[in-house]
Amino acid sequence: MNYKDTMPDVSIVILTFNQREALERSLPIICSQDAHFAYEVIIIDSSSNSLIKELAGKFNARWTNIDKSEFHHAKTRNLGMRMSNGRYVVFLTGDAIPYNKFWLKNLVSPLEENPNVIAIFSKQIPYPNCHPMEAREMEDLFSDFRVIKQVDLDDPYQIEQYRKNLKKFIVFSNVSSCYIKSYLEKRPFREDIIAAEDQEWCRHFLEQGMAFQYEPSSVVLHSHNESLREVFRRCFMVGQAFRKIWPDYSLDSHYNLKPANILGLLKAVKVLLGDYYFLFGYKAPFIKKISWFFNIPFFRLARKIGFENGFKRTC
Repeated sequence: MNYKDTMPDVSIVILTFNQREALERSLPIICSQDAHFAYEVIIIDSSSNSLIKELAGKFNARWTNIDKSEFHHAKTRNLGMRMSNGRYVVFLTGDAIPYNKFWLKNLVSPLEENPNVIAIFSKQIPYPNCHPMEAREMEDLFSDFRVIKQVDLDDPYQIEQYRKNLKKFIVFSNVSSCYIKSYLEKRPFREDIIAAEDQEWCRHFLEQGMAFQYEPSSVVLHSHNESLREVFRRCFMVGQAFRKIWPDYSLDSHYNLKPANILGLLKAVKVLLGDYYFLFGYKAPFIKKISWFFNIPFFRLARKIGFENGFKRTC
């Protein structure tokens, strides 16, 4: 166990706000990882009221506090990168819990083995009480198959496929991710966007010929149980970010959005039928399933309207 070494190879940066319960579960796992390299833990706390500092001290983690109003997805991660001492920087959200003692090794090792890969993200498994709509999307997004994404800039066909499938190429998640620090130092996350900083960074380096990896053997537990207001707000911010980063991005290609016509209506019905089919086999109490049955359309609508309004809003 190399957690307490003074010269770490890897820095784990955890961003948290009032997530003591999750940290009480995750820190013992993080500090007992089966890793062949030294690593440190840095906790950036957005002025929690749940004694995160004392918990950090218990596990020999470095702790720093920022005001809640100062939290920003890109700026706070850039701060963590600057605080780090390792050659690799791992970002972990406070509500994500490593699944086992191999989470870190399986996240970092591919960077040591493949010189073209500069960043990796983990597989996410939803919590047992996760909303079935989100669980379904996570199942589709986080498969059991490793994916390495790269574009040959000398191949017109690959460039064309990249442009046609932009959303698929830039999928990345900072919920649990690892970066080569020198690339983050060279080009930090853009601080003028409110969300999607990981996808923007991914696109930037894909277009310079670098590679990214999805690693399913590195696993974390993570999901949200958001209200309709929270779903709308999150999708609104993502829409704002996409508009600022890619003003020519097509709304029709995101979140299954289509114009208000027969084809769009049929596609929306297909998505909802898929949600209900997934709900039928989802392991949950019957009463809970009845509740989800009626609110699934509203969650879909909140996502659609949130993203569309954020995207159309002038930044």
